[in-house]
Amino acid sequence: MGIWLERRATHLEQDAQGRSWMVIDYQIINAAQSLTQAALPAFELKAADGTRLGVAAWPISVGPLTPRTSFRNGDLQMLRPDRIVMPSNGAALQRRMITMLALTFITMLSWAAWWTWRKRRDASILPFARAWRTLSTLDTPELDQNDDAWVHMHRALDETAGQVVHAASLHALFERAPYLEAMKARIEAFYASSQQRFFKRDATQTSFSLRDFARALYRAERRQ
Repeated sequence: MGIWLERRATHLEQDAQGRSWMVIDYQIINAAQSLTQAALPAFELKAADGTRLGVAAWPISVGPLTPRTSFRNGDLQMLRPDRIVMPSNGAALQRRMITMLALTFITMLSWAAWWTWRKRRDASILPFARAWRTLSTLDTPELDQNDDAWVHMHRALDETAGQVVHAASLHALFERAPYLEAMKARIEAFYASSQQRFFKRDATQTSFSLRDFARALYRAERRQ
């Protein structure tokens, strides 16, 4: 309804003779600084029988509640805001902003330091994390063909199981590390490929991605 008026809820009224009419109230929500013309908006009513009644806009005036200058006697002074807004201190605001930026930077730096420390700790404590780090540092173009890489993975699996593990004793590994049950098929494939590699070198070896296997074990270990 613009900046001056707000339409209130309409209602019906009835007199003693049973005559009814619709009452539409408007609330003035702002006071102008000087006498200003406004208007009640035009609208159209539609009756149940389909007839329409158009109501034209109606001009009204909106004025100030009190003059800007008054008698200047006692409390009859010039209009002033309810609360005087003090000018902002730009230097103090800048100092607060610099402080917040510094705290944000320190927080991010702390997270980065914690993340680095955790990765190093995992690489020194967790078997698969240590194996993954070792495989990542091996300078070899074909990791899947590197015997040392396979040995590192066997050692990580043995350490996780708490004993030497082979294809027939995988139950000991899964009992010690139940989270590896989801990777049972890949672990069995690893041992089958290892059997071919170290004991059946004349046979055609099945392709096995050692890097992907090591990464999957490392991620599964970290989720624990």
